[in-house]
Amino acid sequence: MHNVTEFKMDRWIQEHASSAKVSLHGSNIGTLSLSDLQKLDPDAPILDSDLQLSYGPAQGSIKLRERIAALYSSPEVPLTAENVVVTPGSIMANYLTVVNLASPGDHIIVQYPIFPQLLSIPKFHDISMSLWKLKLTSTGWEPDLDELKSLIRPNTKAIIIKYFPISFGPGLSFSADLLW
Repeated sequence: MHNVTEFKMDRWIQEHASSAKVSLHGSNIGTLSLSDLQKLDPDAPILDSDLQLSYGPAQGSIKLRERIAALYSSPEVPLTAENVVVTPGSIMANYLTVVNLASPGDHIIVQYPIFPQLLSIPKFHDISMSLWKLKLTSTGWEPDLDELKSLIRPNTKAIIIKYFPISFGPGLSFSADLLW
């Protein structure tokens, strides 16, 4: 892509992942074949022979969105398919989140380290960004809330926190004392 910095981690994964015996590089599960799926429930039809293969709705399948809404809905926060957008991956979800919360000239705070793609979204939309740099200790990544407070500006529209249990070593955790 024009003017997009290469994502070195992704390039390394593309070059080496297919030959790895153990995969620790991703946040997704291994893929399944249709035969694998059929083995999970041999009596269930694997394909809907009446399903029309079309481009589909931009926000995702209505049936899938209804099921996701039902799964995460509660009496306090009832959800419908209208509250759910399905994306083809996390980078698209990140993109939609950033460009819908902030506009050119706005400011966001992004926890760091984080996936490199997330750092490029604000850059290409003239959204200023401050990095909230976490400290790696022997017990994991530790946030400094005073540092976070110092990064907030009048035009700050979002603070992006990414939980990363695998990608960057020990996971991020917030103690109860820190949160309350």
